[in-house]
Formats: sequence, C-alpha cells, structure tokens
Amino acid sequence: MTTKEVVKKQESTTEVAIPTRYSSQIEGLEGMSQGDLALASYSIVQPTSKGEKGKCPAGWFYNSLTGSGIDVVQAVILRISPCRTLWGETRNSPPECKSYDGVQGSVYGACKVCSWNRWPKDKTERTCKAGYLILGANKDDGDSLFMLIGMGTSVSPIKSLYTQLVGLGRNTGAPAFAHHVKLETVQRENELGKFFVLNTQIIGQLPPAAVAHYREMYIAIGGS
Repeated sequence: MTTKEVVKKQESTTEVAIPTRYSSQIEGLEGMSQGDLALASYSIVQPTSKGEKGKCPAGWFYNSLTGSGIDVVQAVILRISPCRTLWGETRNSPPECKSYDGVQGSVYGACKVCSWNRWPKDKTERTCKAGYLILGANKDDGDSLFMLIGMGTSVSPIKSLYTQLVGLGRNTGAPAFAHHVKLETVQRENELGKFFVLNTQIIGQLPPAAVAHYREMYIAIGGS
C-alpha cells in the first residue's frame, strides 16, 4: 500500500468515466448525467492517516463515498491504466494536478511536455509521481464501481498483477475482467516506520455468464 492514495474526482477531461447506464437509463433519473455521479475512491488506511479515514483500522481500504472501511476487496478488474499525480507543497496538501490516463493533466496539460514530469534530483525535490489507476467492481457490494490509485510502494504489486493478467490472457485468451481478484494489504517497515502495502491475488477464472456481465461493465466505461 501507499502512504498516500487519496484521489478526488474533478470536473475536467481527466475524469474517470462512469457507465451512463447507471443513471440515464433508470426511470426517474433521465435528467441526470455521468457528471452527476460519484465514484468511490478506495485508499489504504495508514497508521498516520487522519480525519474520517483515520478512524478506520490501519491496513483497511477507506471508501471515500461511504466514509467506511473494508479489510478485503473481492474484485473484478475492469481496467488498469497509468496515472500521474503532482502533490502539493506540504505533506498534507491535496494534489495540485492529476491525470487519470497519464497523458493529460487536470491543471498543467499534456504530461509528456510538462515541466513537473521529470526525474527528481533528490528525495526532497517535488516532481510529478507516476502510478496506476485500477477501475474495478466490488463483488461483495453489488458490483459497485470503485477506483484505486497505486503510487509509491503500491506500483510494484499492481505491475505484478498486470503481468499475471497479461500471461493469463495470452495463454487462455481471457480478458482481465474474467478473473476474481482479491485485494488486501500487508504490513511493511523501514527507517520511517510501519506502513501498509497493497497485495493482490488472482483467485480464479469466472464462469462465462459472469464474464459476459463484466464485459458489459467494461464497455460501459469506455472499453472496446
């Protein structure tokens, strides 16, 4: 897990798409649009977490939408994509600029030519940090959509999950959303103290009917 994984939805071109069918095709909600929907952001609760998030046990996932926490997420991964975050100048500052696709930032524009997108001279220099965004469905919560941003120590576990899903896809032809994936945390310790790191485990392949269901969700969030 990371020491900081809080991401808030912005009204910009960097928004994460939410299926239109979750609103416009429901009777009585026809006047609403995707921009009116709130997407749950899961972040790892650290021993140093404050506020409402800090009320949850360390090592759990905090749900920004409900204000509650869960210890394990039984998930289906709909999409993994690169992302970037430029944190504020102080430790507790919110992100100054975010990109949910690693291409276009919410404030400073194209990531490729942004002056903040550079290798830091040392650990204290403020630069844009690369990571990964997971969009998934929580099987234990009625397949509710969530996003989880992996930065820092969570990058490696997500890369490992991605590599496993690629291998399974090549061997079986199965898409990423054909698998049940367990998301949890493990505790680590370094010179700065104890912290929690994301841990992923592929439980198994889903039956065809379930795969068809999650394919619809995948297409609804912009998949081909």
